[in-house]
Amino acid sequence: MKSQEIIHNTKFHVGKRIWKTAVAVLICFIIHMLRSEQTFPFFSTITAILCMQPYIGNVGKIAVDQLLGTSIGVVYGVVILFLFQYGFPDAGILPVMIVISLFIIPVIKTAVLIRKAEMAHFVCVVFLCMAMYLFQDGDPYAYVLDRVLDSLIGIVVALAVNSLNLPRKRRKELLFVSALDDTLADEHNRISSYSKIELNRMIDDGANFTVCTEQTPAALRDIFADMHLNLPVIAMNGAVLYDIAHNKYIHKIPLKAEFVSALNRILSVTQAGCFYNTLIQDTILIYFEDFKNMAMQEIYRDLRTNPYRNFVCAKLPEETI
Repeated sequence: MKSQEIIHNTKFHVGKRIWKTAVAVLICFIIHMLRSEQTFPFFSTITAILCMQPYIGNVGKIAVDQLLGTSIGVVYGVVILFLFQYGFPDAGILPVMIVISLFIIPVIKTAVLIRKAEMAHFVCVVFLCMAMYLFQDGDPYAYVLDRVLDSLIGIVVALAVNSLNLPRKRRKELLFVSALDDTLADEHNRISSYSKIELNRMIDDGANFTVCTEQTPAALRDIFADMHLNLPVIAMNGAVLYDIAHNKYIHKIPLKAEFVSALNRILSVTQAGCFYNTLIQDTILIYFEDFKNMAMQEIYRDLRTNPYRNFVCAKLPEETI
């Protein structure tokens, strides 16, 4: 019943990236009509779609990758065109198909060797479009130049559309603070991709956004690893103000010494276990004297591998109280 309610309450939402992708494809079609009815807009539209990204900062890298992928596919395409037009012009269809299929291996390996394995599928598409011209009539090299031009058109259109933002009034004096635990993040400390994209877009657009949480900065670095937070976060239930970008504690409010001493007496009587988080400069040391129960062992086992958590099996030093 719960899943049915979720499906029923989900609204059909078309995001800005989807609209921009549709606009980019339309512009590619218009450019295709203006160039010539003999051109084929497949490459320009596909390149524009692949280059559209949630953030403008990613578009440049994707555009370079697409241009590099196009270049690799074109180079291998020219090689195979030259091979069968001048080396083996009378080769039958079956040998051509076999050689084209075998060429897929170096095409993919080249993408892997230059550490662009994610582009391998696109490089193969470019190469196959070049190679398929062996089964057609006309000037293959003019066809190659057209495909390169198509890719450039797609990249330029994607860059232009992705950077387009309608003017709007912004109130940059406002500070937005969101709770993290069971609010922005789910019970597994994960923030949805949609929330990340929208929050990153807001922050990049100038919004002042941060979070407050009961968690330690070590946990926050994993949660916000791919987010653009540029303001300090309120962590450990307000005990520290932490700058994630620079791994720096802006402000801290330690427990009073008499409170810690009273807590130690209670723990000593009840034989309960406890981890003490102490902040020395910009490093948190987590003191514990012994594992009083299985829960403490599990916490230690799960968290000790984090480089931002430093466990010390020793009595809490007096100078840190």
